[in-house]
Amino acid sequence: MQVEKIHDVRKHLGSDGEVGFVPGMRKLMGVINHRLARIVAFVLIVVTLVASTIVCLLAVWGYVAPDYAWRGLASLGIVSGAAAIFVALNEGFGPSVRGGTEKNQS
Repeated sequence: MQVEKIHDVRKHLGSDGEVGFVPGMRKLMGVINHRLARIVAFVLIVVTLVASTIVCLLAVWGYVAPDYAWRGLASLGIVSGAAAIFVALNEGFGPSVRGGTEKNQS
């Protein structure tokens, strides 16, 4: 019966060092836990987004100088860019710092 031949096909789809059913997708490892780094980056970006939105609305309504709106938007760009670069570097250098390929996924 064909079912017996293909019942274990999932374990053969990914080669060593790959994740899931997408060929070539590598395991995510970071210098620090990649999930924690992504959560911290997300929270940091959301807090900065909310703060800059409030400052921009206050500037539109005339409660603060328009200069503060531009400073808020610039801060949002800097924080978002820094968080994205941090996550990318964490995941990019993770395998080399940890000593190559590991079987454990963080």
